[in-house]
Amino acid sequence: MGRTTSKDAQALIHSLCSAYAATPTSLKIIDLYVGFAVFAAIIQVVYMAIVGSFPFNSFLSGVLSCIGTAVLAVCLRIQVNKENKEFKVKIEPFWSAGSMFRWAVTVKHVYRVIPSIQQIFLRTWLILELLTCN
Repeated sequence: MGRTTSKDAQALIHSLCSAYAATPTSLKIIDLYVGFAVFAAIIQVVYMAIVGSFPFNSFLSGVLSCIGTAVLAVCLRIQVNKENKEFKVKIEPFWSAGSMFRWAVTVKHVYRVIPSIQQIFLRTWLILELLTCN
């Protein structure tokens, strides 16, 4: 096995860039969305490392939400890509890849938000109970 030179690395990067230039615009937009979701998760991890993880459940919720959104977007990219014939899902006619993505993201966010709403109502109820007790 020979040693890798910088020319080999440059050739690899050049071939990747030229192959990505032929990618459709819709897939590039999805790639940008995935990159943003991963970037947001990384920013949250860096912030936690600098400031601390006092509300750890909030940190965990934010990072997992970003990663979950990125995973769902990658699934959308796989289904939208015309070259991926083997990854096409046999689904009902009215379900397109975009509507499946929107439905999955909505369900993910609802299950992420419901515990927060329950916590707010519980805390409000406890405060009202404490205030009304004589």
